[in-house]
Amino acid sequence: MLTVSAVIPTYNSARTLSRAIDSVLRQTVPVSVIVVDDGSNDETPALLERYGSRITVIRQHNAGAGAARSAGTRAARTDLIAYLDADDAWHPDKLEKQLDAFRDPEVGLCGAASQWIDAGGAVLRVYNPSISGYITREMLARNYIVTSSAIVRRAHIERLSTLFKPELFPVEDWEVWVRLSTVCKIVVSPEVLVDYHVLPGSGTRTRTVADFKRLYGTVIEQFGNEPVLREIMKTEEKRVRSNLHFFAAYMYYEEGSYRQFLAELFHSARLAPFSHPWANSLAMLLLPRNVRERARRFVGRLRRRQEIGSSSSGPISDGAHL
Repeated sequence: MLTVSAVIPTYNSARTLSRAIDSVLRQTVPVSVIVVDDGSNDETPALLERYGSRITVIRQHNAGAGAARSAGTRAARTDLIAYLDADDAWHPDKLEKQLDAFRDPEVGLCGAASQWIDAGGAVLRVYNPSISGYITREMLARNYIVTSSAIVRRAHIERLSTLFKPELFPVEDWEVWVRLSTVCKIVVSPEVLVDYHVLPGSGTRTRTVADFKRLYGTVIEQFGNEPVLREIMKTEEKRVRSNLHFFAAYMYYEEGSYRQFLAELFHSARLAPFSHPWANSLAMLLLPRNVRERARRFVGRLRRRQEIGSSSSGPISDGAHL
């Protein structure tokens, strides 16, 4: 059986860190736990001490989530390395369900579907991309891998010249997945195996739209200079930049900045009209953000009620984990 390490980078995340660690310790397959404390000055060190020998703790001066994730990756000695952010959580059978993908020796990265949960516990959406194979072109256009769902094969990720670049936060994970896609297959499990918590003040939400555009632009330029990606970028750059503008449009939509939203949406459609996500654009154009948010929360409450109803209907005879 393949061995697995879980790498959890953390910085001042004492409020949510126990939930993340406990979700790893509850896995149905053996897993080593590596927590990288990126210079926390809250209650994180004391919290980690309480876990004793059940976890391995690496401490470093504050250098960013990418540097912490890289430190955990280098410390792992297992066949597979799974990543989990300190504010997210895994379902108990998460690793067990994904391990099957690695029976194919060409698979080097496996993600999974995730449910996005707000601070009140409501399910905002389920993200379930259906994609697999050698998918560099698809990964250039969009990040299909939620970091807290990702498992990499150590033999594949060690082939990369650099790991997660902290200066690219919070797009450093996408940059690694794209480079990894050039040396291995990528698979995404269709089952929801991760709770991705959308919390105010979390890392990705400390960046402005201008920050995201600048960082994505930097990565796109780097890809154009990568020998293995140069030829693909010649044919895909317009589509990649179109998706950059669409993502910026979505961020402006979420902020309620509709003039900037429309400008970015126009740029996205102009660059790649045939691959532009028109259905998503139409939904945003027709539904103001507050109406769409209420609809999401209503659907989330319905899902939660269905889950509660199914879990209280009696014992599960086949031992499935709810």
